[in-house]
Amino acid sequence: TLSGDGTLHRNIPYDARQIEIIKEGTHQHRTLGITSAHNHTSDTQLEGWQTTTATMYDVYNTSPRGKTQPADPRTFPIKTTGMMTDHAADQKKLAQGVQDWKVTSDREVRGEKAHASMSVPELVLIIAEETMASVERAGGTEVWGQLSAEQLGAKDLEIGKEVILRLGHEAFEALPEGERELAEVFVHSGCCMHKDLNAMKGGYTRLTEFWAANNLEGPELLMNRDNEEAAQYGGGARARAQEKSTGGAIKLTDLAGALFRHKDDKKGQQDAFRYYFEAAVGKLFTFPDTSNTRFGSNGDAASVLVTYLPLMRSYLEQVRDKKADGRWNHLEQNVYRGLQCQNTLTELCIISLYSEAVSHPYMQEVRGPDRPNHISLGPLHERVKTHIKRIIADPDLLLGPDASHVSGTLDGQQWNRPEAFAAVQRLAPSLPHLRGALIAFLQGTLETWTRFAAEFAPGGAIATLTKAQQDLVYLPATNDANEGSLGSFRVGSRNATNMSLGQWNGRELYKKNETGTYVATLDAPTLKYLRRMYRVVDGSGVEKQRRRSLAIAAAEVATQKRAHREAVLRKKMARQYKLRVLKPLVNLAALTLEKT
Repeated sequence: TLSGDGTLHRNIPYDARQIEIIKEGTHQHRTLGITSAHNHTSDTQLEGWQTTTATMYDVYNTSPRGKTQPADPRTFPIKTTGMMTDHAADQKKLAQGVQDWKVTSDREVRGEKAHASMSVPELVLIIAEETMASVERAGGTEVWGQLSAEQLGAKDLEIGKEVILRLGHEAFEALPEGERELAEVFVHSGCCMHKDLNAMKGGYTRLTEFWAANNLEGPELLMNRDNEEAAQYGGGARARAQEKSTGGAIKLTDLAGALFRHKDDKKGQQDAFRYYFEAAVGKLFTFPDTSNTRFGSNGDAASVLVTYLPLMRSYLEQVRDKKADGRWNHLEQNVYRGLQCQNTLTELCIISLYSEAVSHPYMQEVRGPDRPNHISLGPLHERVKTHIKRIIADPDLLLGPDASHVSGTLDGQQWNRPEAFAAVQRLAPSLPHLRGALIAFLQGTLETWTRFAAEFAPGGAIATLTKAQQDLVYLPATNDANEGSLGSFRVGSRNATNMSLGQWNGRELYKKNETGTYVATLDAPTLKYLRRMYRVVDGSGVEKQRRRSLAIAAAEVATQKRAHREAVLRKKMARQYKLRVLKPLVNLAALTLEKT
């Protein structure tokens, strides 16, 4: 099975690829490294998979072992039984492209085998039928007769491919049903981390709608400096500033992360914040990393803000009082303002409760040390939805005086941050809208969970797998391996700015793919071949070619878009010219005469 992810680094798209090799009930994880691309479209990503695997097979087939035991590159897609990605539309299209690649490769191989064993009369008849079909598609015999020799050559190649595919389809349909089912296995699954992330987003969207739907004033807007200055003028300027500004728990946790733990360690409070809290509570801790948008950090940040609310306010007051002018900067003022807003605190409590009750226990299961198979997680996702429904029906499971982790958390285990749950319990009596807002939030998460866990639905791709098909599929529950690989690449690129991508990949593959163990099994001729191949690659300037291809692709895109804009402008100017030279009829009698 395959998995992949992409990111931008220094304004260049990069893709990471991993595979799981499944054999006799076990699976081995292997990385295929990282490649750059000129864009991140699904077609380009599919091309990247095809190029990467073709290179692997080419290196093997030109080796001494490969020459005696060659491997068909098409066996890679044929043996692919699933793919793990995130839930974006381009990733769904990519997975469909991989599945089409699998089917086409399978039919080609079966067709070639059938072709080799077919009698000449049978083959001639099929070629004749496919030729007639090609003539019809081209527009008939007259059009066919006008084709050039080059065009006819291309048509001959197309006919040959169609013959092979036809034979392949016929061979596939002739298989017993059980064999067809095994050959067709392909499951596309979505990363569980992204499921939880999107559920949080869906819940928060419903939460922001809750205030307006109930004619309540929502959380105070935390405007940036420019919008706040514009709002002071009133009228339309104020309305536009309010429209562009947001407030609430997510905004506050992002701002707090920028203030207390900025991703640039020269900005924000950093260690001053940590030392203050060590002195106050006897514990040295770091604020959750919302400044780097780390997964789950908004929920953890909400828990920290709720738990240490009085100390957070006190610390900000100390920051203000330490200054010569005794005034906060705009960021500090916004964080303090958010911590004073009752409705913002309501949202913080809700996000903290959801993080404790659902997110943390869910992630502990999907990221467990046993690396669960994604296709086995259907019951877990049903439990998630059932648990959320129970809390919607009875919010006292989280808000009541007798609420506990036994009935409050997804797994019935202890809260991840018991002090955060206790803090919410203390604040709850002063937050009149907490219950209704919590229900609205959970309704949004439930709707999103249902949508993003669709692969587990009854009658879906996973639910309909037979036992034999299940044995062919192992998909990781999350896309951590690819995201971690891309993160390591970003850090490594900062530490070794001149290291080539090939060098980085070589080190990573050697470390993670047990390459040393494999090399120890190779004979002397194969080792000699590998050393020779390395010298060829090392002297080919492949890294410079990679950079040059990216620059050329960027220039081509710019040229295409420039030409498109110029064409649009020409059409617009032509329409404007027609309007300028148009002479309207102003004589009503002449107009009437024209009609008669």
